[in-house]
Amino acid sequence: MREYDPLSVDELGRSAARALMDYPPDKLPPTDAFTGAGVYTLNYMGKFPAYQDLGAEWPIYVGKADPPGRRQGRTAVSRPSSALYSRLIIVDSFIMHGP
Repeated sequence: MREYDPLSVDELGRSAARALMDYPPDKLPPTDAFTGAGVYTLNYMGKFPAYQDLGAEWPIYVGKADPPGRRQGRTAVSRPSSALYSRLIIVDSFIMHGP
């Protein structure tokens, strides 16, 4: 029997996934600009046969938008970033118009 450890990587991942799935879906593109970075999911609500069995409650994609400098290992952010908003605008444009 496995001992429960709420701070284990697996359990933290499960907690993060549950919290993410508790957010209500919203349509793209976002109606108002906002600041912040983070994780997002794309849920499909159309009639495309490949995605119909998932239903709207299961994401077809999970992504992440990092603040500027994060990929280079810099952790201090000097100003608020619109990384997540910008990523969602790009995703919406790609979905609507292609690459």
